[in-house]
Amino acid sequence: RGPCRPHGVLRLPWFRRFRRLSERSRSQSSTECAEKAQTLQTQQTQWAQGLAMPLWQTMLAGGLACVFHRAVAGSIEDMMRGRQASVAQNILKFSKGGFPFGALCCSFYVNFLHFSAPSASDTLGPFERFSCASAAVTLASIATYPLNAQHSIRGSALYKHGMKALASTNPVAAVELCSIDMARHLGNSYGYSSGFGLLFASGCAAGCVAQSVVHAHNALTQSQRSCETRTRKEKFQAFCRAAGPSFLKHAPAVGVNSLVRVGLVTHFMNQQTDI
Repeated sequence: RGPCRPHGVLRLPWFRRFRRLSERSRSQSSTECAEKAQTLQTQQTQWAQGLAMPLWQTMLAGGLACVFHRAVAGSIEDMMRGRQASVAQNILKFSKGGFPFGALCCSFYVNFLHFSAPSASDTLGPFERFSCASAAVTLASIATYPLNAQHSIRGSALYKHGMKALASTNPVAAVELCSIDMARHLGNSYGYSSGFGLLFASGCAAGCVAQSVVHAHNALTQSQRSCETRTRKEKFQAFCRAAGPSFLKHAPAVGVNSLVRVGLVTHFMNQQTDI
């Protein structure tokens, strides 16, 4: 007998069984792929209708950003006072209360923006953003205050001390959150991409804006309490002397905060868009 022709092999029973099995496995794999795609689409729809993005992503971004923010600010303050600065020790020091506060604050803020404008949160104005930021900072401060409070403060003193801490923390953090986004959108409108430079510069600008508001409020309060009459030049010089060290301390810290938090949130959102 001569060699078998190809069409002869196709007629063999074992080859027919092999072809049927391969076609069946191919159809099963295509069905599984379609089911996975449908499940993924359903999950994305649920996240779009509920949270802006998975909760662990916003908590990770905000927690790390807050810890690095406080560590950088603490290290700069140590250097300004002539002490030896250790960023690693400050990271461990501020991880206890800083990570939970930053995680909750970022999660609240991102989702409040999403609920305010589900399809176009980037179009929100300063007032809407400040409202979302103020609500997020308030809730995060109330939830994590027992972690940051001293153990010696208890009872009614704990409530009074907590209200004072909330009144001093809320405006600064809220202005920082709002100013970071506004400065970033301003840079994007001029054609700059949301890279490392723009994120860090936005944070530095936000830190300067927040500290300017705080020191302007303090200067106005002190001028109302005191009976001294000073000229505008003397008031401006006093403001610069008080605000200058705060700018040096908080501007780089808020820049690091913006770089970590906004960078990670943008990275996670881009991953969801690519999927």
